[in-house]
Amino acid sequence: MPDPGLLLLPPLTAATLFLLTRHRAPYPGSAVIKALGCALLAVLSFPTQPLLALALALSALGDWFLALRDERHFLHGLIAFLLAHLVYIAIFASAWSPDTGGLWGAAAVIAAGLVLAAWLYPGLGRMRAPVLAYAMVIAAMAVMAMLSDYPGELLVPGTLLFMFSDGCIAVRRFRREFLCSGELTWVTYFGGQFLIFLAIMGL
Repeated sequence: MPDPGLLLLPPLTAATLFLLTRHRAPYPGSAVIKALGCALLAVLSFPTQPLLALALALSALGDWFLALRDERHFLHGLIAFLLAHLVYIAIFASAWSPDTGGLWGAAAVIAAGLVLAAWLYPGLGRMRAPVLAYAMVIAAMAVMAMLSDYPGELLVPGTLLFMFSDGCIAVRRFRREFLCSGELTWVTYFGGQFLIFLAIMGL
């Protein structure tokens, strides 16, 4: 069997390449490079975890849409990620194992999501309904992760990083840019996806 570390090198390389070149985006091929990290993780997970592969493939599609940078494609990216979160919810529901710590963590996630949604609400405009629906789904995904029996030391920070990166996107788009916002969004997003991948794959 090939060394798992070697198999993980291509998606990590693709994600790093996009991080190092994102300040020049969009450039020819930038959307493909952005999507490649999750797409390669999807390929690795497909033989043993086809639902994980589907969630990662939908995420790669969302990455591609968001890299195109216009209003129509932003909505398409939002839909792709919403579907990815629904698949993640199904994965975590299959390993349902609530405990007291998980319940407290879930309550904190819900509270944080409500505070962020209330702060963003005035600036959402015509995107109000899809953004709020998306916020509810990603919060549900994080809650289900905390109440599952996958390795919490990987899965909990992974889902929180994913949720944080989505919060960064919302703040940048509907409130204001902030220092190193693009880099922070990408590192927390791909880092979150990578930790979720490791937790579900048992690596």
